[in-house]
Amino acid sequence: MHLELKNRAVRTLGVERTCRLMLANGEAGGSAPALCPIYPVFADLPAVKAAHTGKGRSRRNYHFSFQRSNIDRNVLLGNIQAYSEELGFNAQRVTWPNGSWPHSGRVIVAEECTWCPAVQVPLGIKPLDPETGAPLTYDGIVTASPDFVLGAQGADCPTLFLADPDRRVVGIAHSGWKPTVRGVVAGTVAAMTALGADPANVRAYVSPGAGDRFYEFAWDDSLGPDARAVFTEAGREDLLVDPTIRHAMTPTDCHLVEKSTGRSVRGSHVSLKLCGLIGRELARAGVREENISFSDHSTICTQYEDQSSFPASTYMYHSARRDLGKDPERPAFGSSLCTISLCP
Repeated sequence: MHLELKNRAVRTLGVERTCRLMLANGEAGGSAPALCPIYPVFADLPAVKAAHTGKGRSRRNYHFSFQRSNIDRNVLLGNIQAYSEELGFNAQRVTWPNGSWPHSGRVIVAEECTWCPAVQVPLGIKPLDPETGAPLTYDGIVTASPDFVLGAQGADCPTLFLADPDRRVVGIAHSGWKPTVRGVVAGTVAAMTALGADPANVRAYVSPGAGDRFYEFAWDDSLGPDARAVFTEAGREDLLVDPTIRHAMTPTDCHLVEKSTGRSVRGSHVSLKLCGLIGRELARAGVREENISFSDHSTICTQYEDQSSFPASTYMYHSARRDLGKDPERPAFGSSLCTISLCP
């Protein structure tokens, strides 16, 4: 259950082959501890530490959902400490935006910001404008320093991991459809290049997201004005008529979505090929195709097959589209934790 990247083209991976199992604290209310899987990324790069978490066996676990007001902060504190100890980094140096992910496409350089202790998040740091002291928000962040652990979260929005192991520059981006259309992919590669990275040497991995086969999207006349404005204001009207980022959902695709979400597939049954778009944006930014890899797991639909640790019916990842509003007692959904850093 782990992606092991090679120095040759590995476009998609259907199985995350190995994972570590972290014992995570339960939620408020006295839940028993639950296993939380950690999936390493760039395991063949000794200068880089990177990973993302899965869901574990509990359908209610919100182990890293820092924005949830109903979760005991001590639970979150213990979980991020356990995760940092497992990976071997300082949890006090994990970077977070101020508030939730803005989906703006903005990218920052860690070394150019002033940092203060996070308030809403139990551990970590948040950026301030060095001139005004105003809180900064972002979707992408890069660094050439081992002093920072770049963090991201997701629950259907994939995370983009980037590393130039030779120039020792890394980046991470919350790469949902809005930040991707707004340029977060090219912006993150450009920010890494400004720190000395060579795009041709950058390794890229796109973590599990909703999935190109299952990302229901309102196209053409069904697209609302707010969503359309994301494309037009970013100068990406070309994407609105681009057939290569559309996937006609098959009956099997629709069945899997309906089974997972408990509702019928909406609209035209044409999904957004977000991973395909991210890959194309990476290539346009100079990243070589053989250095770009994706998980082809779906946060909405992929379930565990190995029952040794998890029941086969358990979903492997958190999903807003699958879980939001499904449980009247817990209308929220969980989030995965993603981090990347340089070894000292």
